[in-house]
Amino acid sequence: MTAGAARVNEWLFGQVNGFARATPWLHPLVVGYAGCGVVVFAGLLLAGWWSARRADDARRMAAVLCAGARGADGAVVSITAALAVDRGAQPSRRRPRR
Repeated sequence: MTAGAARVNEWLFGQVNGFARATPWLHPLVVGYAGCGVVVFAGLLLAGWWSARRADDARRMAAVLCAGARGADGAVVSITAALAVDRGAQPSRRRPRR
């Protein structure tokens, strides 16, 4: 890593932490989204598909199905990349130090 990249990382780290300290009210919402975001996304896709189906709009139904498929593709790519670098499927999982 170059010195410039290290400075950017330190700056970004400080910005993110400053934002977190300035918005304690946002923490429960973000934690909830992290835990249930996939379920919320799936529910919104289902509602969109149902709305398109009732309107008999094939283009909207196809768009909703494609959005769901792209979400699944992203999960597969993420898990595959995590396994490729030997980090496991869950990046938050802690591994014991040796």
